[in-house]
Amino acid sequence: MGFGYNYGNRAQVMWIASIAHNETVGIGRIQDWATHEIGNELSALYDTPHGVTLSAVMGSWMRYVYKNHMNRFARYAYEVFGVSREMEPEQAALTGIAATEDFFRSLGLPVSIKEAGINDCDFETMLDHINFRNGNQTIGGITSLDREDVRNILIMSAG
Repeated sequence: MGFGYNYGNRAQVMWIASIAHNETVGIGRIQDWATHEIGNELSALYDTPHGVTLSAVMGSWMRYVYKNHMNRFARYAYEVFGVSREMEPEQAALTGIAATEDFFRSLGLPVSIKEAGINDCDFETMLDHINFRNGNQTIGGITSLDREDVRNILIMSAG
């Protein structure tokens, strides 16, 4: 029996999904849903599962914004992947980003748009459909990303 037929496992996933989507874990924190905004458009335009599009753009998004939040990304590497705290923050952040992509690959997920099998991605159509907002036509919480920023992330991920 696979995961999908195990009631206990399915119940756990549904509980975790409920917690994740009702913002319980985000109360009092700045949340950043930019990868979801980008992934949603990839999913819609290329009939690709949302989890696949998230893993495809996550590393590129992380590399694009980490310098603005070096300590946050270093802490992520230290606490999630056990990167040595003796490592300088920038190297730790980059190591954490690589470890994230390695984890996705271990699950059989792509870490780029190319690996997701999306060729000839129409970036302009995607950008036209993203709901840029926040009063300044951006997406993202920890880093505000405008249309050009998102285009750059897509280009990185397509490479």
